[in-house]
Amino acid sequence: MKSDELILTLSPFIKGTLLRTSNIKIENGISLLLPNAYIRQDGVYICKMQTFQSILNSKNSLQNVTFFVVDCVHELPKLDDAQDTCSYIFLTCSLDELSTVFSKIFEQKKRLIDHGNYEKMKILWQQLIQTPRHKDELRTIINEFYYSFRRFVACIVLIMKQDHPKLSENDLYLLFEELNDLFPETNIFPFKNQIVILYSQDNRPDSDLAFSYDKFSLILEKYHMDAGISNACRYPLLYPTLYHTSLSSLYLGRKLSSYHISDNIYNFENYSTFYIIDLSVKEFIRIHGHSDIIYLVSPDIIQLHRYDLDHNTDLLTTLFQYLLNGCNITVTSKILYMHRNTVFNKLKKIKNIISDPLDDGQIQFKLLMSCFVVTYYKEYLEQNL
Repeated sequence: MKSDELILTLSPFIKGTLLRTSNIKIENGISLLLPNAYIRQDGVYICKMQTFQSILNSKNSLQNVTFFVVDCVHELPKLDDAQDTCSYIFLTCSLDELSTVFSKIFEQKKRLIDHGNYEKMKILWQQLIQTPRHKDELRTIINEFYYSFRRFVACIVLIMKQDHPKLSENDLYLLFEELNDLFPETNIFPFKNQIVILYSQDNRPDSDLAFSYDKFSLILEKYHMDAGISNACRYPLLYPTLYHTSLSSLYLGRKLSSYHISDNIYNFENYSTFYIIDLSVKEFIRIHGHSDIIYLVSPDIIQLHRYDLDHNTDLLTTLFQYLLNGCNITVTSKILYMHRNTVFNKLKKIKNIISDPLDDGQIQFKLLMSCFVVTYYKEYLEQNL
């Protein structure tokens, strides 16, 4: 609806003063004026004609008050006795129609304010993660964020799912609204092609952070996004580490299909072993000049892998799950959707193929780590053993 369809007439004060300014400041908001209500100086009110007429008849002394009078479809009141410093805007529209117009104006204003806050936090975050700083410098930067941090801070990074287009500006703003509802008083802002959530809580988290992962997952699903979540810490010097580990857990989780735990949330706690391997592989490549990391893998695991290839079996997967689940056959059978006797027979076959005993703790660790390395090598690096 256009403005000229709303406005029936304007008071002389509106025409002579306010309309010459670039904008009208409404610092105290707009109030719905009810009959017999107290009218404060410098207030802005919406009312119907009958209420406005009673105000004029009351002869109250009013200063710098603005009235939006709606439903003005008949003859207008005489303003001979009205105060010159007050503004009167007579509108043909209904109260609901005017509310819709104001809602759009205020929504645009709120988005501008939010955008300014996001830009400020984005710059502060860039300063935090780029350059090593002293504690006093870090504290100064952290104090500039919109919301103060609680004792334990974790970094959550959101990225669009692969092969999905970038969100429109309106959808992005709606996403921020939903995130702010789920994470109240939390610093949330766009950063590069990501959204960063600096979530904080007073108590040290046991495993999960103190918010609803189910609700968070639904938001991610709605906007086609994935999230990496770091561990929580108390030390601002480690905030850059929180950011990099949350991002790495997301990238690792996306590609490690056989180790998939969630559809769109990747906790660093679940991928920390792969992160250690990832760092080791990067150093391995730097030193050796190649990425053939089978030299880090136990020969027993290589032998078991080759047996699977030759006989079309899944003994390596069975061993991996068996070791992951504390060498518990019952749990392993449930994870693999196998009968307990089937797992038992496969373990007998595995013991005949490999040379090391499975009841030795150090051997179990070596084999388990080798299984992690093989999974990383095949699924993350996309290399064939």
